[in-house]
Amino acid sequence: MTYNYLINRKFRLQEKSELKYIIITYCCALCLLMSGVNATLTFLINSFLLPLLWLRIFKSVYFDASIIPMAFFFNYFGKSFGVVSIIWIYFALYLYKFLFIKQVKLRLSEFMTILVVGVLQLIFPVSGILQEGLKYIAFLICTVMLFSRHNKINNFEPIYINIMLFCSASALIPILGIAQVRTIELADGIYRYTAGGIQDPNYSSFLMLVGAIAAVSFKAGPTKWKKIVKFSSLLLCLLTILRSVSISGIFGIGILALVYASLQSGIARKVKFLFSLLIIALFLFSIITIYYPNIIDSLLWRIELLSKDFAKADYNRMGSNRLSISDNYLNSFFDQGVHRILCGLRYMPAMDLVQLNGGVTHNSYIDMLFMYGIIGTIIMLYSFIKKNIIYFRNYRNSFSKEYQFIILCSILLLYFSLTLSILPTVQWIVIYYLKRYPNA
Repeated sequence: MTYNYLINRKFRLQEKSELKYIIITYCCALCLLMSGVNATLTFLINSFLLPLLWLRIFKSVYFDASIIPMAFFFNYFGKSFGVVSIIWIYFALYLYKFLFIKQVKLRLSEFMTILVVGVLQLIFPVSGILQEGLKYIAFLICTVMLFSRHNKINNFEPIYINIMLFCSASALIPILGIAQVRTIELADGIYRYTAGGIQDPNYSSFLMLVGAIAAVSFKAGPTKWKKIVKFSSLLLCLLTILRSVSISGIFGIGILALVYASLQSGIARKVKFLFSLLIIALFLFSIITIYYPNIIDSLLWRIELLSKDFAKADYNRMGSNRLSISDNYLNSFFDQGVHRILCGLRYMPAMDLVQLNGGVTHNSYIDMLFMYGIIGTIIMLYSFIKKNIIYFRNYRNSFSKEYQFIILCSILLLYFSLTLSILPTVQWIVIYYLKRYPNA
């Protein structure tokens, strides 16, 4: 009796400590995404509050795992003391912990990855701005360290929770009216909304789908607050995608649902998932009908517009004129010299190309061609797809949620790379280097 009491008491203490770290992490997410609400408030948050919150969770694994969701939101963070981006304070704390406290040692292959990719990024920064290139390298170093063989992070629970906390915080900001978010008027009385801290509706949907993948991959167990985090995050992410009226996001939900169902073992698990999906859909529909009826009007308006364009075979208009822009970029690419066609070596998005071709590419594969050429693009996509094939085989042997999470995120990345310029950036690097070591 005494032994069981001690075990239960130890479990409750661990759970209480974990809940404290999660609450602080959630506060960090809200503070980061609210940057720019008010100049004085932003100054106080970034200069004093956030560093103190990070120090409170510094020893926990939740501090380490924060690097993953922060990579998707860092462009929207404010500055500390009005001078330097707040992300550099986190980098300094992170590297100090991993180099001097954890003393993580990189293998030669991991070190060479940082060296080669880092040098390429300094020579050909994605944005053409050196400071952004340095952030890219810092994220690369932190991600490689987190998933290094020496660190061996095989339990993705802190990563799932961090992603869910950041995505749910971003989803809550416009719902609660905490801060101004981007509102796009499609027509008279027809609106679409982005998540908090995000400007592009498609990118907003991409991030919310990453949050949804984390939610379905997370095993909440018997703990009540974990179940609340899991299901509330999933619902908020799906609701935000619908509020964005993003056709890419809605198709993304369908694609991931089909892939997730196919990954489940046995007919019973597949049926259980589809039944759960139906319940979630009905619950969301009831919320939308009561609180957000304009979402249905906006979705029907977009579907009607797309149907008319499809009937006219006007596929360019269906894609918001992106097909013609992509065609212009491909013509520009093949008009270059042979060495640039094969090896690339031109940063994207270059402003002269944007002005020449009528806008940004909205296509990560075209960005890759300009940056790395045909040879580099083939090598990168081959290594990316090969890694996921290996993880798929490992998943079939173990049905590990970690492998499932990596596979779903990779499929999502490849899909959204058709409509977003995200592949040769920090977001791509983080998903590319997600790792799980078998039998470790």
